[in-house]
Amino acid sequence: MVWTFLNLANHAEVVHRLESEVDSIFNETDELTPSTLSLLTYTEAVLKESLRLHQPVPNINRKTVEDNTLTATNGKQIHVKKGTDIMINFYTLHQ
Repeated sequence: MVWTFLNLANHAEVVHRLESEVDSIFNETDELTPSTLSLLTYTEAVLKESLRLHQPVPNINRKTVEDNTLTATNGKQIHVKKGTDIMINFYTLHQ
Protein backbone atom coordinates (compact mmCIF):
# COMPACT_ATOMS: atom_id res chain seq x y z
CA MET A 1 0.00 0.00 0.00
CA VAL A 2 2.90 2.36 0.66
CA TRP A 3 3.95 2.13 -3.01
CA THR A 4 0.37 2.84 -4.07
CA PHE A 5 0.25 5.95 -1.90
CA LEU A 6 3.63 7.10 -3.23
CA ASN A 7 2.43 6.64 -6.81
CA LEU A 8 -0.77 8.54 -6.03
CA ALA A 9 1.17 11.36 -4.37
CA ASN A 10 3.02 11.82 -7.66
CA HIS A 11 -0.07 11.62 -9.90
CA ALA A 12 -2.76 14.06 -8.80
CA GLU A 13 -4.86 13.39 -11.92
CA VAL A 14 -5.22 9.73 -10.88
CA VAL A 15 -6.28 10.77 -7.37
CA HIS A 16 -8.97 13.05 -8.82
CA ARG A 17 -10.26 10.26 -11.05
CA LEU A 18 -10.35 7.85 -8.08
CA GLU A 19 -12.27 10.40 -6.02
CA SER A 20 -14.73 10.94 -8.86
CA GLU A 21 -15.31 7.21 -9.20
CA VAL A 22 -15.96 6.77 -5.46
CA ASP A 23 -18.25 9.83 -5.38
CA SER A 24 -20.24 8.54 -8.35
CA ILE A 25 -20.91 5.18 -6.66
CA PHE A 26 -21.26 6.04 -2.97
CA ASN A 27 -23.05 8.67 -0.99
CA GLU A 28 -22.64 9.38 2.73
CA THR A 29 -25.15 6.72 3.80
CA ASP A 30 -24.05 3.87 1.51
CA GLU A 31 -22.48 0.84 3.08
CA LEU A 32 -19.37 -0.72 1.61
CA THR A 33 -20.20 -4.26 0.44
CA PRO A 34 -18.55 -6.77 -1.91
CA SER A 35 -21.08 -5.91 -4.61
CA THR A 36 -20.38 -2.17 -4.36
CA LEU A 37 -16.63 -2.79 -4.31
CA SER A 38 -16.91 -4.57 -7.65
CA LEU A 39 -18.17 -1.30 -9.17
CA LEU A 40 -14.83 0.42 -8.48
CA THR A 41 -13.17 -0.67 -11.72
CA TYR A 42 -10.71 2.22 -12.01
CA THR A 43 -9.70 1.80 -8.36
CA GLU A 44 -9.06 -1.88 -8.98
CA ALA A 45 -6.96 -1.07 -12.03
CA VAL A 46 -4.86 1.43 -10.04
CA LEU A 47 -4.22 -1.12 -7.28
CA LYS A 48 -3.31 -3.85 -9.78
CA GLU A 49 -0.93 -1.51 -11.63
CA SER A 50 0.76 -0.61 -8.37
CA LEU A 51 1.23 -4.32 -7.59
CA ARG A 52 2.57 -4.91 -11.10
CA LEU A 53 5.16 -2.17 -10.68
CA HIS A 54 6.09 -3.01 -7.08
CA GLN A 55 5.60 -6.70 -6.43
CA PRO A 56 5.29 -7.89 -2.82
CA VAL A 57 7.34 -10.95 -3.85
CA PRO A 58 10.23 -9.85 -6.08
CA ASN A 59 11.21 -13.33 -7.30
CA ILE A 60 10.70 -17.05 -6.86
CA ASN A 61 13.04 -20.00 -7.21
CA ARG A 62 12.04 -23.32 -8.75
CA LYS A 63 13.82 -26.58 -9.52
CA THR A 64 13.07 -28.32 -12.82
CA VAL A 65 11.47 -31.75 -12.46
CA GLU A 66 12.39 -33.02 -15.93
CA ASP A 67 14.65 -32.21 -18.86
CA ASN A 68 13.21 -29.51 -21.11
CA THR A 69 14.10 -27.48 -24.19
CA LEU A 70 13.12 -23.83 -24.48
CA THR A 71 13.10 -22.01 -27.80
CA ALA A 72 14.03 -18.33 -27.73
CA THR A 73 12.40 -15.76 -30.02
CA ASN A 74 15.48 -15.84 -32.26
CA GLY A 75 15.12 -19.62 -32.69
CA LYS A 76 18.00 -20.53 -30.38
CA GLN A 77 17.26 -23.60 -28.29
CA ILE A 78 18.15 -23.71 -24.61
CA HIS A 79 18.42 -27.13 -22.98
CA VAL A 80 17.51 -27.22 -19.28
CA LYS A 81 18.45 -30.36 -17.38
CA LYS A 82 16.35 -31.95 -14.64
CA GLY A 83 17.30 -30.54 -11.22
CA THR A 84 18.39 -27.13 -12.53
CA ASP A 85 17.55 -24.21 -10.20
CA ILE A 86 15.67 -21.42 -11.99
CA MET A 87 14.91 -17.96 -10.61
CA ILE A 88 12.01 -15.93 -12.01
CA ASN A 89 12.40 -12.20 -11.37
CA PHE A 90 8.93 -10.62 -11.38
CA TYR A 91 10.25 -7.07 -11.57
CA THR A 92 12.05 -7.79 -14.84
CA LEU A 93 9.12 -9.81 -16.14
CA HIS A 94 6.65 -6.95 -15.58
CA GLN A 95 8.74 -4.04 -16.86
